[in-house]
Amino acid sequence: PRTNRHFFGSIVSSQKLISHTSMKFDILFKNLSIRQILIKNTFWLAAAQLSSKLIKFFLIIFVARILGPEQYGLFTYASYLIGFFLIFSDLGLNTLLIREYQKERSTQDQTVSIFFWLKVVVSALGFAGAASLLFFIKDQTLILIYSIWLAMFCMTTIREFYVSIARANNRMEIDSIGTILDACITTAFGISLLIATQSVVLLTLSYAF
Repeated sequence: PRTNRHFFGSIVSSQKLISHTSMKFDILFKNLSIRQILIKNTFWLAAAQLSSKLIKFFLIIFVARILGPEQYGLFTYASYLIGFFLIFSDLGLNTLLIREYQKERSTQDQTVSIFFWLKVVVSALGFAGAASLLFFIKDQTLILIYSIWLAMFCMTTIREFYVSIARANNRMEIDSIGTILDACITTAFGISLLIATQSVVLLTLSYAF
């Protein structure tokens, strides 16, 4: 009997430990209250920003040392050009989507559909503007790098749209985990390709994957 009591006591203790651990994870992954959502979202956004910037900081230092000023200059020049047109592919639509999505639950599907097509039109115009610069670029290496960034332009606009929906649902953990994983994978691929090839084109490809 004493053995049985000890056995069942161990089971109860284990269940309490599992329940306590589960509650801790719920705080970071579930929406329980307004205060908890605020704390959760703040934690995930801060963690994602700090982690991704720190990881890519080391990647940039490594890239600059391996590539040298000329190739690194081509890489950053192409990325800044695409970044400029990415601004015009949004025009505040993602922020407006979040606001309108949270207004009325009954029209959320309609809101997503409307903003999706608005995003398609605006992004297509931004892509056309970015692609038109290819006619003025003469350097063949820069053309290759810029073309890869153009492909990433499309993927980034799609990703940002769905990230906005996650944010509208107060699921910042989805965006943050994706951001951290993206930084880790990009850095791992980038460093591996640079060590193996020292190619700025393959480095750019690592950003795409």
